[in-house]
Amino acid sequence: MNRPLKVAAASGIVALCIYLIIAPIVVLGIENSPIRWIISFLGIILGGTFSILFLNGFLVLGNKFKSTLLSVMSWIGIGLLILYLAFGTVMTFSLFIKNASAIEAANIPFVDIDNLDYLFGEAVRAFVIFTIIVYVVSMAVIGTYSILFGVGLLILKRKVKYAPAAGILNIVAGATYIIMIGFVVAIAARIVELVMLFKASEKFE
Repeated sequence: MNRPLKVAAASGIVALCIYLIIAPIVVLGIENSPIRWIISFLGIILGGTFSILFLNGFLVLGNKFKSTLLSVMSWIGIGLLILYLAFGTVMTFSLFIKNASAIEAANIPFVDIDNLDYLFGEAVRAFVIFTIIVYVVSMAVIGTYSILFGVGLLILKRKVKYAPAAGILNIVAGATYIIMIGFVVAIAARIVELVMLFKASEKFE
């Protein structure tokens, strides 16, 4: 790429638009609809690919200004996105095939009606506990990554315009993901990062 920073900025805009448009469709779409799975698949592939190109811009800046932390976090982010692409693709195809296949009749073992409420309650309780654990662990990992990424951006504060603002927003987002506020702050952080990359492209490319 002759202008990787500009490509990264443009890719970031595309990725942000994809997630903002497709996410509500997938979440609010008709359950088990083939269209929903197709849109989900396209969102994973396109969003993940453009996000990798977006992170490459920070890798370029990290290498240019010797910010080891920013370079490392960019590589980690790219690695996580590759895993996201692989896992998301496999899961989407699995769910699509499962829902597209004909449902065969199954022999359901007799369940004592007196124990039905108890079994259902235990299943719901286990699911809720599992969901909470997964959410907390996921937010802790994402939050830690966002904070370290933000610190890496702060290192560029006197070299790249808007880097301090982007860094602070990433740190705030990382610290507040657990209470959901971080997702809103992250959108603001991405917008500032896009402006930062465009300005860096104008100055350094």
